[in-house]
Amino acid sequence: MDNQLMYVANLVITRIFGALLSPFSGLSPIWGLLAVSVVTGIVLVVIFKYTSNQAAIRKTKEKISAYFLQIRLFKDDLGLMLDAQKRILRTNLTYMKYSVVPMLIMLVPVVLILIQLGIRYENRPLRPGESAVVKLKFGEPIEALPVLVEASDGIKLETPLLRLPEDREIDVRIGALSEGEHHLVVVIDGQRITTPVRVSNRIECVYPEREKYAFAGILFAPGQKPLPQDSPLESVSFILPRRELNVFGLSVHWLVFFFVVSVAAGYSLKGVFKVQV
Repeated sequence: MDNQLMYVANLVITRIFGALLSPFSGLSPIWGLLAVSVVTGIVLVVIFKYTSNQAAIRKTKEKISAYFLQIRLFKDDLGLMLDAQKRILRTNLTYMKYSVVPMLIMLVPVVLILIQLGIRYENRPLRPGESAVVKLKFGEPIEALPVLVEASDGIKLETPLLRLPEDREIDVRIGALSEGEHHLVVVIDGQRITTPVRVSNRIECVYPEREKYAFAGILFAPGQKPLPQDSPLESVSFILPRRELNVFGLSVHWLVFFFVVSVAAGYSLKGVFKVQV
């Protein structure tokens, strides 16, 4: 897919997710994650139903149950027990064969959902009073490169620019003053590059890194405008705080929470949708 087309598609998907998750943006992160995880579990069960051979899966599971019964009934006959175990192994491989295609199809929406959740729940925006280090990476030597950094209202520069010529990198620390979408402006030999800086207590999209057009950058930072291609600036990185998710007093990574809840929701509701899994 063309990078520009991919950027637009990701932008649309990001705005749709933003609209769907907006009722949860002012709540604890657990509620938005819970809603997405349950809906994802249901959607994946329905996808599995219509992309798999349900009759064959049902028949395969019945065979496996019959072989287990054979083991219980003939537990004193070593030959019959070994034969049943061999048949269980072979039937399980057949069951896995029926699951490959639906699993591959389900991978597409799962990846898209994970990326959207990642930009909201991996890191959080700065809050008023907090600071973050900003790293500017360049594609050319910076010794003689004229670089200035300006901060809009709502944020401030807390340190002078620290030049690291061997890494082609310039670091600076910014401080958040008030909530809102502010801007950090990098001026390179007259070229002005503006990068948004979100300061908020709510759950919003957060982009720790901004790069030029590249497949990985567009895929994993959906909705973020890439850096200009003709700029010596290769990337702008923010060292942002991790978003914490507390479940019953325990700190849990959002990925663990998402997979546990979506699998539990899908498995517990498979009977409602009459799905053989």
